[in-house]
Amino acid sequence: MPIAKNPNGARTDAERRAQNKWEQKNRVTLGVRLSKADGEAFRAWCADRGLTVNAALASHIAACLRAGDGGGNAAGAPQPQKCADVADDMRELARSAAAAAGEDVPAFLARAIRLTADADERTRRLAQAAPARSAPRQTVPAERLEDQIKQRIERLRALRGTSEPASDPADTASADKKAAQDVPKAP
Repeated sequence: MPIAKNPNGARTDAERRAQNKWEQKNRVTLGVRLSKADGEAFRAWCADRGLTVNAALASHIAACLRAGDGGGNAAGAPQPQKCADVADDMRELARSAAAAAGEDVPAFLARAIRLTADADERTRRLAQAAPARSAPRQTVPAERLEDQIKQRIERLRALRGTSEPASDPADTASADKKAAQDVPKAP
């Protein structure tokens, strides 16, 4: 049975003690000492990528452990893709593009993947938000289409000054040719 939450939103002392006890039993705090310049530069690097410092460090530690550098690797955990798995031409393209951008390859690829993922997410949101704007084309029955063509031919004849009725499509075609021959050509 789930524990009922405090209705006013504030944590009670008992909840706080239980959380602290769990944290002490299941978590460890690691620290690192850096120069102020390096620390601020790393904070800026994390902010550019939308990460907290803690998330970036935790991700790096997890990656090191998954890489098999003496750490445990959970059975069935997905393995990171090695650069050797990437085609040579793609690796060279990434190197040249990273050099042109003034970045190292991992930073360039991380930025490219993030930009692509963001663009894909925007596309998905737009597709969900805006239903298809173009209505499906409606087909016109052949009889109605034939009537519309006859009406247009009669309007053209009226504009040209010919009064022949549109009785048969073959007759109207020959009459149209005659009317086109009778029209004087512009100099």
